Amino acid sequence: MAKTSRQWTAYDKLEAILPVLGTVLPLRHRTKVEVLQKAEATRVDDQMKAALAEVSAKTGVAEEEVSLWIEHFASFGEPGLLAPVEVDVAKEARNQTGTWELVSRYTDGKPTAARGHNYYDIDPATGKGYHLITIWTEQNHFVDPAMAERTFCLVAGVELSFRQKGKYILEATTDGMLVGNFGDYETGEKVHDVFHEATHMEGMRMLAAPSSYAQTLGRKSGGYTASKSFNHALIQASGEVRTLVFGNTGLSATPGKGPTLDVVDTYRKISDRRPLVAEIWPLRDFFEMAINPTDHLKKIRSAGKKGKAVHLFQNPPSRAEVRKYSGL
Repeated sequence: MAKTSRQWTAYDKLEAILPVLGTVLPLRHRTKVEVLQKAEATRVDDQMKAALAEVSAKTGVAEEEVSLWIEHFASFGEPGLLAPVEVDVAKEARNQTGTWELVSRYTDGKPTAARGHNYYDIDPATGKGYHLITIWTEQNHFVDPAMAERTFCLVAGVELSFRQKGKYILEATTDGMLVGNFGDYETGEKVHDVFHEATHMEGMRMLAAPSSYAQTLGRKSGGYTASKSFNHALIQASGEVRTLVFGNTGLSATPGKGPTLDVVDTYRKISDRRPLVAEIWPLRDFFEMAINPTDHLKKIRSAGKKGKAVHLFQNPPSRAEVRKYSGL
């Protein structure tokens, strides 16, 4: 009888995937450094699926889970295969809800002057909520060196949903939009991802390997390729409960658009309350105001506001709205 996920140790997992690593890892590498034509991409995908099916047939473990084992091993070695720890939607929702401030950003190994926040508003009872990201960096690494004085600004708003997948893995789904001040991002790009979270060892609170990456053997970035989907090769969120380190590393260059940057961001949690931007704006309202400023100005003017300064404080949320989100 095949072992259950709960019985698999790191040694057992490595022993199970060793016979196919010689096949899978070179295929994985090819998709990260080459642009495959459709026929070849299909052939590579079939080889990967056959390798996953081989391990699944021998172990009784689902192909999706085998794929995660291989991805964790490729990124972290044996430590990535350590026996998982129980996780649950409600606890993760409570851990993430609040305001997180950017402490540091490293781009291709060098410090980048930046400011930013992650705002999470997730209902522990349902695992559903909203995630807002705001960030500004002193240097725009994506533009021509001759335009190095340009900064980089970005705002993203996504609907976030957690789903329990057994005692040891959570599935997270995100759908929304990312807007920035350069390239394809200027018009806004729809973003979508499905990834899994699990606690693997002390000091690593969350490890997220997108199933979409493991299944398609590639990374596609919203607005940075023609795929219109936003997936990371690996998102590592680690550290103490009130610190998160997001490592987006090891990504290949994208055809015709230059190299893909390795970015490592460190955030610290500064508030457990339901977040408000500038202590006033609910997350969805702020995102809409940021990407549709003209509509916001129309609301102000329709209310009869006049004067030299037309600004957001002339149309603030109601007392009831602020109390609802601030917990006062």
